[in-house]
Amino acid sequence: MEKLINFKSKYVSVVLEKLLKDKTTDKNIIWATSSYEQFGPEYKDSKQITIGTLIGLKPMTLQPRVLKKLDELFEGDE
Repeated sequence: MEKLINFKSKYVSVVLEKLLKDKTTDKNIIWATSSYEQFGPEYKDSKQITIGTLIGLKPMTLQPRVLKKLDELFEGDE
């Protein structure tokens, strides 16, 4: 499958910095899911997302919420 976004591109990184910024706290947005914790402590649900952590994931590992399985979306809501 073709990569949709090259996070290493200099053009993408400029825009990505702005997209990752939480306008309320002026910090980066957080992962807010435990789906990626298996890749290391920097992927914990309460950690901020950085360009480095995005580059560290395999291309198909990072998926939009709409593509995740329903049971992953509602984990811990019981």
